Amino acid sequence: MLSTKINTQLQKQIKEEFKKAEKEKKENERKLEKEKKENEKKLEKEKKENNKKLEKKKKENGKKLEKEKKENNKKLENERKLEKERKENEKKLEKEKKANEKKMEKEKKENEKKMEKEKKLEKKLEKEKKENNKKLENERKLEKENKDNKNNHVDDIISLISNELIFNIPVFRKDIIKTKLSNKKDKKMENNKYVVKKISDLCSNAELINLNFNKCIKGYHLVNNHCINETMWEDINAVIFESLGINIYSKSDGNHMSGMDISCSLGRISNKSAKYSNNKKSIDISSYRLTTVCSEKKCGTPIEIISEINKRKNFDYYSFIVRDENTISQIVSYDWLLIPSNHLILEPSSYIWEPTIGKRGKNKDAQVGWNTNTINGCKMTITFSMSSQLWIHIEMNEEIKQFIIASSVVENKPRYNYIDLHDNLTNI
Repeated sequence: MLSTKINTQLQKQIKEEFKKAEKEKKENERKLEKEKKENEKKLEKEKKENNKKLEKKKKENGKKLEKEKKENNKKLENERKLEKERKENEKKLEKEKKANEKKMEKEKKENEKKMEKEKKLEKKLEKEKKENNKKLENERKLEKENKDNKNNHVDDIISLISNELIFNIPVFRKDIIKTKLSNKKDKKMENNKYVVKKISDLCSNAELINLNFNKCIKGYHLVNNHCINETMWEDINAVIFESLGINIYSKSDGNHMSGMDISCSLGRISNKSAKYSNNKKSIDISSYRLTTVCSEKKCGTPIEIISEINKRKNFDYYSFIVRDENTISQIVSYDWLLIPSNHLILEPSSYIWEPTIGKRGKNKDAQVGWNTNTINGCKMTITFSMSSQLWIHIEMNEEIKQFIIASSVVENKPRYNYIDLHDNLTNI
């Protein structure tokens, strides 16, 4: 009985524990189900949020990709354009290269022709130089014979005439009475009375004179854009003389002392530069400063002024380079004049000298310089306030134009600099 009772209790206890376990199991299942549903809801919610984020990100990436695509398309378009331009430039360069090669070939042939022509000219010049030397020798013999045969030669008479003007200041001029000549040789000398020696005596080839003048002027402007001044003209003039077979004995090399600049076999040369004015009808040449003989403090006299000018005139020729500039087209034209220094218009004693009187300000009614009459449109002036510098105004009349021995027209656009010259002409 007791064991039966114990078994019954145990069974009862087991049943209760089973029921309790069953109940706990169901409770746990409900909890798990509930947690599962909550987790599913949570996961669903997270899934939706993640989907939204992904969608948003997808849209942003799509926009970014679209933008990058457009930029890449632009880059590709630019690259295509650059490639097209590069090909066009290559074609253009190739075309230019061929054109330049043709041009260089043409220039080479032309230069060869020029060199050939120059060689012929040099041979001709050498031949003419020998012929001229023979002529000079014959002329010296004739001159010696003529001197022995002269009986009635009359020297030039120079008379100094002093007059008084309204200011009671003496004026000065020189009258030349022509020499009576006794033979044909002297008549020839009369026609060239101003000329010490002609350039044609040493170089009769006028074409070569003009050719070499042009070469020097154009060569200078290959590098320089400023016009030729007196200092540069001295060097250029010496180069031209040497190219014509005229020997250079000495140069002033830019020395500012008045008088001779070049000593050569043609004679003694004074170089001057000037600019055309009044539509190429006249030029003005600056000359000596004469403060030692005339100034505001001491006006001097015409005789003193003329004596001082002639004392400094230690040369036979004026060599003028005269230019006319066109600033718009950048074209410069040059004329080379070689005038004997004792020519009538360059001789101070040829003129009548008068005081220049001030018309206004502190110098009113006081002497401020000197001026002369005009001879064939030419005259001389001195202004005390300008360091008493002598100015020679020359009218370009037909007589003066006869002294133009060469001309050149050049475009004032340099093509090289000194580095280019070094690189092209040396192997250093």
